[in-house]
Amino acid sequence: MADVEFTTASLMAALSRVGEEITVEIVPLVAQAAATHEATVRARYPVGPTGHLQRWITRYQRHRLSWGVRAHAPHVHLFEQGTDARYTSTSRAHRGRMPAAGPIFVTSAVAARAAMLRAAQSVLERHREV
Repeated sequence: MADVEFTTASLMAALSRVGEEITVEIVPLVAQAAATHEATVRARYPVGPTGHLQRWITRYQRHRLSWGVRAHAPHVHLFEQGTDARYTSTSRAHRGRMPAAGPIFVTSAVAARAAMLRAAQSVLERHREV
């Protein structure tokens, strides 16, 4: 006859094993969401004479489970938020107006994060044997 142990130590070991299995499944989802966000932003930003808007988008890993995407071109805020009509009084030059392209970076981040959370939720809802 087989013996089955019902101890706190065996339960803790089983829960730890399940937690590691879930972590192994969720880590790629986080990396994939960052890659999707980076690709979406690159595709939606225009290529100007210097190409800085697209080239200065970077994806980086903070920790084992944490990724980040940064758009750090010096003029990215001008592209996304736009400007009013500008006038330089010293040279009497009308610099024009930059129309706002909208919050491309934020909307892409929200969509990528929502997709990642839906995928992670499906991983968590799967039945597992402890």
